[in-house]
Amino acid sequence: MNRFWLALSYLDGKGVGPAAAAKLVGAFGTPEAVFRQKSAALREAGASEKAAAAITEFRDWKPIDDAEKSLSARGAAVVPRGDAAYPAALAQVDHPPAVLYVVGSLRDEDNLAVSVVGTRKPTDYGLRSARTLARQAAECGVCVVSGLARGIDTAAHEGALEAPNGRTVAVLGSGVDYLYPSENAGLARKIAERGAVLSEFFPGTPPKPENFPRRNRIIAGLGAGVLVVEAGDKSGTMITVDAATRQESRFRRPRPDRLAGLGRGSPAAP
Repeated sequence: MNRFWLALSYLDGKGVGPAAAAKLVGAFGTPEAVFRQKSAALREAGASEKAAAAITEFRDWKPIDDAEKSLSARGAAVVPRGDAAYPAALAQVDHPPAVLYVVGSLRDEDNLAVSVVGTRKPTDYGLRSARTLARQAAECGVCVVSGLARGIDTAAHEGALEAPNGRTVAVLGSGVDYLYPSENAGLARKIAERGAVLSEFFPGTPPKPENFPRRNRIIAGLGAGVLVVEAGDKSGTMITVDAATRQESRFRRPRPDRLAGLGRGSPAAP
């Protein structure tokens, strides 16, 4: 487990966000080398004054030690950008995460994925539809990506797990050791057995409102398409859709033809 990647991640929010971290590691080769630089060198490489100060003044390794223990207890991996296990699709999102924390496993087959999102307060019909559509996608060999939230997200993950070999990935707006909502802890364990629970946030990070737009760009980035099941015009779901639209306008990804029959046998509309 690379302590210096953890340290860079810990400084996220103190000027060392995903873009800054990636730029500095690209300039100096490794995160360890970044922490060996003087402020002038960091500024010359593109770091802001705030970021350079955060890095050069960093001395407190206790949060890093605590994070290592927490991740180890959960069997979580630290996957930096450029690692073979880092999802290729995430290179297309706005400011790709510099590092991912992953409980479970990411496989090459997960590159063929659909993101299923929607309201936390769905109708019964919406829940049935999300579960059925996710199960059908998983039966077609398509990984189902969602956010582990109440409502549609939960139904999507559960539907994917109903398929015999279905895989699903949950993206969190908190640290992987801070599951939210807490009632989905059991579901998260099942997901990790048949996919992955992941986050870009430092261990112990609570689910703050400002985290979810960042979480949603990852959900959009991991899927070849976004399937919306019930959502308001102004909602976190539409942030995911907006992120997917921006990415689609810049990149063209292969259409998942295995989804051609998706929806057949779905619950009839009321």
